[in-house]
Amino acid sequence: MKWNLKNSDSNRLPAFTLFESVIAITIITVLIGLGTMIYGNLMHSEKPLAYYQAQAEVEVRLQELKSKQLFMRENFEYENYEIEQKVTFYKGNKKLYLVTYIARAGDKELLVENHLIPNSSNE
Repeated sequence: MKWNLKNSDSNRLPAFTLFESVIAITIITVLIGLGTMIYGNLMHSEKPLAYYQAQAEVEVRLQELKSKQLFMRENFEYENYEIEQKVTFYKGNKKLYLVTYIARAGDKELLVENHLIPNSSNE
């Protein structure tokens, strides 16, 4: 029985060796791992979406309070959070109101903002 080596060489397809495949898989695995770690760190370090929604809503509520001049304690309920508005005189001074907004999502306090507003009625 004679082997025909010339024929078998011409039918071979160029392919990666096992070593090259292992190196490629290792590089891909390392890159996926790094990407996952970076994404995970970004997700944990960012403030929740409710924080930014509450911050925008506090700004709207503050502008509304300034325009209407209705200085009352109120609670505002939203889908993901709630905002509590507290109004007091600033250190007993009847010429300044201290308006405090506290935004909460469940038991977690998202945001606390204090604003001083002049009392135009001077009661």
